[in-house]
Order: sequence, then structure tokens, then C-alpha cells
Amino acid sequence: MELSAAGRSAYGGNASNQVIWAWVNASGLDQPVERIAFINGIPRQRQVFHADGLGSIAALTDESGATVQTYTYAAFGSIRTRIGTDLNRVTYTAREAMGDSHGFFYYRHRIYDPTTGRFTSEDPLGFVDGANRVVYCANNPVNFVDPFGLEDINLYGPVTIARAASDLRKSGANEITVGGHGVCGDVIDLRTGRAQVITPSALAAEIKTLPNYGPNKTVQVGTCEGAKGDNSTAEQLSKLLPNPIKAATGKTVNDIEVDPSGRIVGSTPTIPDPNDKTSAWVTYQGGKLVTPSK
Repeated sequence: MELSAAGRSAYGGNASNQVIWAWVNASGLDQPVERIAFINGIPRQRQVFHADGLGSIAALTDESGATVQTYTYAAFGSIRTRIGTDLNRVTYTAREAMGDSHGFFYYRHRIYDPTTGRFTSEDPLGFVDGANRVVYCANNPVNFVDPFGLEDINLYGPVTIARAASDLRKSGANEITVGGHGVCGDVIDLRTGRAQVITPSALAAEIKTLPNYGPNKTVQVGTCEGAKGDNSTAEQLSKLLPNPIKAATGKTVNDIEVDPSGRIVGSTPTIPDPNDKTSAWVTYQGGKLVTPSK
């Protein structure tokens, strides 16, 4: 498969390099929308991808809306059922299965084996995600994806540019990051496509399951208003975890990095205007405001 310069279309061909498929992708990462079959250079068939909350392809439909193929998956990505005869290989978390008999998936930096639920090589960034350097998604693939074979907690919706940008952010060795939306001290979980407040206790429990968790690391809640008001998520997290909790009192934005072709390559949560005193980074620990953060 070959990506276009903008990264929003892809092409697959036969041995003579004649294009026989074309994929159209949404603006986010791993978000195929449709594919078009070409015969002798003429588009003959259009199929639409339908993804589940994790981004895995659940079904293909044709131009009339009729179902061509459906898929169900085991927790770590092995295809449990495949109903239909289509040869589509874009399946689990919208990654393309490699052209061999092993069922491996290519996750850009590493190859993933859904049968064992492990990467086939060690994390190139070292031990920042814990002692197990081949673990996939903190052993929690029902809630997390790891599109780059790298990986913290991403609460954005499954089909958004913000999610794609947040997926590209790698925590430093001494921090844990939480990306998502927030309002009035609450943090919103959109991973299923439906907005719901994630309680501080649930978020704290999830943070502690991360393989790179450590009690001395700073937890950065990169949402808007994560530290706004009394009993904010940041304040309550600091009572549930021994970690310093860094969050914003007002709005935050994702400072998105792009390469010369316009593809998203990274992001960092920032406050819109450092001189705006209504939005500032603050740090809580032990239920107390420790200090404003730079």
C-alpha cells in the first residue's frame, strides 16, 4: 500500500504496478472511509468501511448499502469471525494485515502479533512504559490503541484529529499524560463515541494500570479546565494518587506539529495565552495546591 503525499489516500497494485485499489482516509490517523476497485484503470466498485469504537473495521458495505463483509475480534485483535468472501486486509484498529500467513499487523515502528497480544520487538524508546518492552496497550486493548507501536490515556473520540494528534504524543520518562476534553473541573471520556464524565476514582484506577506508572511521576491532565473550581478532577486525583497532578484552570489547546506534507506528527497540550491569568497550569499533591506551574 502506498500513501499519497497528504496521507489521505492510499493505493495498492498488482505485480505490474497497475493500480487496482484506492483507499480514501479521513483526516485522522488510521481512519479509512472507503476503497475503490479499479479494473483496467476504470473505477468499478466502491466499498465503505464501518468502524467500531476502537477504530477496528466491523463491516464493509457496497454502494447500495448492502453488507459485503463483517468482522468480530478477540480482545487482542485476532479475527474471531469473518463473514463474507472479500479479501480486505484492513481490519483490527484499521491497520493492514501483513501479506503472510502469520496474521501480523504493521504498527509503523513495530510489528504486532494479535495471537500472543505482544509486539514482536522491544519498544525503541526503552523502558518508559515499564519493564515489559513488548507489551501492547498496557494489556488493556479493549480501551487503548497504539497506532505507532509507542504509547498514555487518550480520552478523545475515536474519529477525531485531536485523537490522532494525542496518539502521537509520547510521555517523557518522568510524566504520565491524559489527553481529552474537560469542562468545569470534570474530564470527559469520548472513547466509545458517547460523551460521559470519567470519575476521578475511575481515572486514578486506570492510571495505576499503565505499565509506565510510578508514584513519583507527574500526571499531566491536558484537558481544558481540569483544575477549575473546588473539587476539580486534578484536586481529587491528588487525593487518590501520591503523584503530583498538573492541570489547567482554564482552556488548553493541542499545539499540533505537522511535517512539510501537512501530516500530523506530534502534539503538546498548551494554554492558549500564557498571559491570560484565567488559564494557567497548576499542580496539586496530597489534595493541596502546591504551586502554579510554568
